[in-house]
Amino acid sequence: MRKRNLVIWISLLIALVLQIVPLPTQIDVYRPDWVLVVLAYWSMALPHRVNVGVAFLTGVAMDVLVGTTLGIHSLGLSICVYVWRQITNGFEIILYGSRRLSSAYYQRCTTYSHFGCSICSLIFIFKSIIYGR
Repeated sequence: MRKRNLVIWISLLIALVLQIVPLPTQIDVYRPDWVLVVLAYWSMALPHRVNVGVAFLTGVAMDVLVGTTLGIHSLGLSICVYVWRQITNGFEIILYGSRRLSSAYYQRCTTYSHFGCSICSLIFIFKSIIYGR
């Protein structure tokens, strides 16, 4: 494994550990899906290194750790990362290009950024429908 990929794998490992840490029932309701959050971040930050395949392997690891049927989390994470990458594919160009353009255009890109956050929340809802919780 290369040194530059080590940070990605360590952050995914930490997310897996945070996902299986037992919490009281009252607090467990508010626990985010750490694995999906980390995968969404890395697929935006480094799309050429973190893709659907990494999401699938992480889902298999999560299935093994949680003890569910193999393929449940891997399918859900793969679909979420694929949809996330398809929806946010054009936002990178808009957001990176906005640094050089006028402030009016920057405000419009900020609106697109908020749109991306709402799409992220839709993906979390989609994930909860797939997982059934």
